[in-house]
Amino acid sequence: MPLFRKFTAIVFLALLAGSAAQADNDVQGELTIVHPWSRATAPSQKAGGVFLKIQNAGDQPDRLIAIESEMADVASLHTTIRDGDVMKMRPVKEGIIVPAKGEAELAPGGQHIMLIGLRERLVKQTTFPLTLIFERAGRVEIVASVEAAGARAPSGAVGDHGQHGAAAGPAK
Repeated sequence: MPLFRKFTAIVFLALLAGSAAQADNDVQGELTIVHPWSRATAPSQKAGGVFLKIQNAGDQPDRLIAIESEMADVASLHTTIRDGDVMKMRPVKEGIIVPAKGEAELAPGGQHIMLIGLRERLVKQTTFPLTLIFERAGRVEIVASVEAAGARAPSGAVGDHGQHGAAAGPAK
């Protein structure tokens, strides 16, 4: 392969990789929603979690106060706590604070979005919409990708194991 073609192929792949990484993030004012994702569910499973990172570039903190989703009867904020040797999930009633010039991470084993009463199965390599509602930023519409059932991170993130990536769309 001539040197020019190799160079062109490398530049194209680098641009493509950059575009895919950019598609994983949604910027809404001073907030950036990074890699919204969920795990695939079994056919009879009626609950699922959604995970993401919220970055706040602003000088004021914000608070994630509610979630809306057509995928489930109830969408709410939860946290996982250890009670002796048992892990338990509890609702987060006060919302999740996103500090000024900081971030909040919703991840497996910690704070997360809980979808209860799933109306349809979450299938690997599909996506579904959610609306995040913030105290200051208001409504932010995103799209979560569905990773493998045992995924511990979204595709492209440190520690991922090759699952399909997430995408987010801006609020209108």
